[in-house]
Formats: sequence, C-alpha cells, structure tokens
Amino acid sequence: MVVTQREPRHEEHAIHPTGWENDPEEERFRLSLFDPIILVVYCQFALYFRLDDAHKDQAAQVLQQGLEKTLSQVRHLCGTIEKDEGGGFSFVKKKATTVRYVVKWLDGPEYPSVDDMEKMTFSGKSLGDHAGAFALDGMPYGEGRPESNPNNSPITSGFQLNFIRGGAMFSSHLHHWAADLVGWRNFTRQLSDNCRAIWDARATGGAPQWPSWDPACIDVSRFTKQLPQDQLVDGPPVAPRHPKLPSEDQFESVLFHLPKSKAEALKRLAQPTAAEGGGWVSTYDAMCAFVWRHLTRVRVPYYEADLAATAPWFGESVDMRSRFHNPDPPKRMIRNMLTGGFSEMAPPSVQLPAIGELASPPGGHETPLSHIALYVRRLTHSVTQAGVEAVLEYIATLRDQQSISFNLMAKPPLSLFITDHRPADATSCDFGFARPLTHRFLTRGSVSANLAFVYPPQATSGGDDDDQGTIWSICMEKDLVPKLRADPEWSQHFEYRGVD
Repeated sequence: MVVTQREPRHEEHAIHPTGWENDPEEERFRLSLFDPIILVVYCQFALYFRLDDAHKDQAAQVLQQGLEKTLSQVRHLCGTIEKDEGGGFSFVKKKATTVRYVVKWLDGPEYPSVDDMEKMTFSGKSLGDHAGAFALDGMPYGEGRPESNPNNSPITSGFQLNFIRGGAMFSSHLHHWAADLVGWRNFTRQLSDNCRAIWDARATGGAPQWPSWDPACIDVSRFTKQLPQDQLVDGPPVAPRHPKLPSEDQFESVLFHLPKSKAEALKRLAQPTAAEGGGWVSTYDAMCAFVWRHLTRVRVPYYEADLAATAPWFGESVDMRSRFHNPDPPKRMIRNMLTGGFSEMAPPSVQLPAIGELASPPGGHETPLSHIALYVRRLTHSVTQAGVEAVLEYIATLRDQQSISFNLMAKPPLSLFITDHRPADATSCDFGFARPLTHRFLTRGSVSANLAFVYPPQATSGGDDDDQGTIWSICMEKDLVPKLRADPEWSQHFEYRGVD
C-alpha cells in the first residue's frame, strides 16, 4: 500500500491594523539610539501551545483579529525601515500597508506533534527535516543577510501560525531593530490580552472589552537625536570574524536542563564566605559562573590557552527598562532598550579573572566559584543609566551608527556571551484559546559561536513539576560536547537534552 502525503492546508492573509481606513497616509517612527546596538537580523520568536482540534479554526481567527488590533497600537511593526532625508532611519507605516499572517496545517504524520516537540525540549531540531515549513520565507535569521539590511527597505514584522498534531506553534518574525527580547515579550502580552478579549466576547456574544494601551510604549523620542552632517564622525571599522575562531560548521548548539534544586545548590556553593570578603550573588550569577568555568575547562587544552593570561572576553545582555528613571519607561515598553555588560567596557574595579582561575581544577587549589560569580554580579551592576546615556550620546555622533552593532563573531576563542530569556517568560499569557507551554528563539540552522541562551522553565503538560528549571542552549565546539558531558561535576547539575 502506498501512502501519499497530502499538501498541507495553507492560508495567506494580508492584514490591516484595525481602523486603518482612518489612518494618516504616512507615519514615521525614528529609530532610537538603542536600535543600532542590536544585531541587524530577523528574529523568530516561537510560542508553543497545546490545543484541541475543535478549537483550531477559531484560534486562527482570534489570532488574526488580535494581531489587527495590536498592530493598530504597536504601529511601527506595520511597515518597513527607510532612510530619512536628514540622515538615519525610520520605521515607516503607510495607510495601505499590510502585514503577512500565514496559517498552516502541518498536522500530518510527517511533521512532529506537540508531544514530539515537548519530548525534545522544544529544540529547533524537534522540527526535523521540515524546519523551513514552520517559518515565514523571506525573513531569515543571520548576520549580513540582505533581507534585513536597513538599506533594502526591510519589512518589520510577519507572523505564522502552524497547527500541529495536538497543538500549535505561533511565530512572530520581527526585525531586531523593531524590538528586543523584552520588547517582544511586551508585544506578546498586549497581543494575548487582546486575543483574550476577543475570545471572551465570542463566548458571550458581546463586544470585546479591550485592555488598556499606553502609546508611550512605542515612544522612544527621549532616545532619538540627529546631529547635522558636518558634526558626524566615522565610527570604528566593523571587525571581521576572529581569525582563531573555528568555522561555523564546527559549532553546534546543545541543550541542557538545570533543575531548580540544582540551581539552588549552585547558588549556595557560590555564596562568598566571610574569609573571601563576603558579599551576595544571585542564582543567575552562580549559574553563569558555573557554565563559564566548565566551558573554559574543556576549551583550554583545545586551544592550548595560556593559563596565566586574562580571560579574553565575557558579556551578557542587560535590559535597561528597570534601570532608567526620571521618567521611568512605561511598563510595556516594546521598543529596544537592550544593551549589555561587556568586559571591555567595565570600570577598572571589575577585572576579568585569569584563564587559570576560571579553569582551575577541583581540589585544594580550585579558585572558589564565588570569585567568578562576584565578577558576573559586579559586571551587571556596572551597567548604569549614566553609563548607557554616555554611550548613546557617542552613538549620536557616528555617521554610520551600525558600526557599533554588537558583533559576537569578532570575539576570540574562550569568549562567552549569555542572553537571559527568563524575563521573556510567556507561559502566563492567556490568549483565551490556550496559554503557551514555552517559547524559543529559532535560528533555522544558523549558529553564533560562544552564545548561550537561558530559557525559563517550561509549563509541562504532564502537570506541575516542582523541580522544573531553566533550559540552557549553549553554542560550543562540536568536538568538546562529549568532554563537557563527561565532566562529573557538570553532569551532576546539568542534564543533557540533545542538539538544539
């Protein structure tokens, strides 16, 4: 018997924001000085749901209406990025502009089910050989891609809803200049609130009771500044990929689960003693220190690193929403306010440890984990409003502001950059038809060497799990993955969950 595969049902919608008929012919939203700090890429943020077949068609309709309402509020996501006459760029929304909303039924046996994805920790690899089908075409992730180049009038957003066996996967494709990680989270919360209002109205037969919306959530005028052309200077040249960094095909992203109890144990282990000078470190500091230490240990012989040398580079993402005051940003600020704690920008009092301190073996001469955790804590604390304001003032003087865009590929081996996705936890968002099980940042095969993501605990469908902890996606050298997994102290804390 020959089983023929049917073509998946596919709907393509060009959606208008609610009330577009009364919109101005053109609206321009200037890029802020935060925006060029961010990578020039498209991001695919994916939400995973458990959903009955009986609710799928209605969920697709509710999401479409929710997007229409939300795009009428988050207006810079409906349009393209264009050059301004006086220099710089703006998000440009025209009256007739539409946004792509694609709905696919990928519910055949050749595609993974929500159970399959959950068993593989919602990894990118769980999408199998059909990963491309789950993403919008024309909006790929990757640095240096022409599709996201601001000189090519890139679109700012697109959305795809994939129905799979037992559930759904909803992807927001956003130009990174339009929103950072927490900006996407805030957009998602506004979208889910709007969807819930629509869902409830359908149940009662009444009109939606729309949640509140503050237009200040997309107002970044305090972070915009355009100097006359004759006052601008050339920025630093864009650094190429570091010559000692192995090629991209020698890296892979791997997933590890750190149970809550193990994270708490690491925090206790990393607390400085009175003999060490005291102080306090968070669970995040302890996790980062432990990961940094063990990655360095397996990398030292691979790169024949000098133990006496200072660690080459360390960085972390830092959301500035809670660090800017007078006035405080609105609670759901959707535009970029992301920067980083970068070792080369830290004050003299925050000194990188030596490679030997990081990689010191267990035993009597091991550098305490607290020493490394305190470095992470001090680096995080060194990122202040005053310091970032000074950086933004410098960016305003640059002729090409993209010259300061973050470039992880230029960093040397043994570097590490950590992006904390825990603040973007979307599992509490109520869309009416379902709540997300988790979220993932998908790159469709592209990898960024020395990059680690920290995902929040996922909402397991099998009930509450008191020991459900963070998921780490670590991009590292393929040859070193077995060595890391064989490290007894590492495997005592981190559970291997496969290739991401």
